[in-house]
Amino acid sequence: MLKLSFWSNVKAYLTGDMNQTWLAKEIGISPSNLSMMISRDTIPKADVAYRIAQVLGVPLPQLLKEEESIHYDKVGEQNFGFYNDKESPSALIPICSTRIRYEDESEILSSKNFIGSIRIIKDLTKGSEIDKLIGVRVLGDEMSGMHIYENDIVIFEKGTISSNELYVIALGNMISVRRLEFIMVKNEVSIMCENSRYTTITTTMDDPKIKILGRVVGWIHAHK
Repeated sequence: MLKLSFWSNVKAYLTGDMNQTWLAKEIGISPSNLSMMISRDTIPKADVAYRIAQVLGVPLPQLLKEEESIHYDKVGEQNFGFYNDKESPSALIPICSTRIRYEDESEILSSKNFIGSIRIIKDLTKGSEIDKLIGVRVLGDEMSGMHIYENDIVIFEKGTISSNELYVIALGNMISVRRLEFIMVKNEVSIMCENSRYTTITTTMDDPKIKILGRVVGWIHAHK
């Protein structure tokens, strides 16, 4: 039963670009070897199973549970019971590297730059489209004035640009969090830190060095 449930549980966490090929790359084995383990219904060695759990962002015991003890209402989503009497739906979203590789803008938020995933409670994403959410780890102290600190994980909705607020942007090959203020009449945008040690940059909205990736919808603190 565990053989059947292990790979069924793993597959329930795979969705979109986070597929078997992506998983094989993340855990350091070839796609053919992973496919063979799945088709033969073979439980991997402990170190491989542990890496799979790490990449998917779930405890290893969760992947070893018997199939009937886990209930999925949709691929990529799962209900967790709190206090044994209340279910809180959650969703698994990818985490993008802060150092990115790309040849064109469409590749910035593709699976080639994903380094893992994180599971979040869906109630915290009201007003956002789940399938557009991506996480990124914060580097530096530029946003400390907003209580966003190094190693926090910021959640943003890709492609969503509205009013003056917090955004995730690509500056060259680095992804950062900044406050943006748009000056539409001048076709300009001010890129602001929330730390007085850093200066504000004002540039044109079509500056090729800066790409606005999406609006911040929340963040998760990495408390020391």
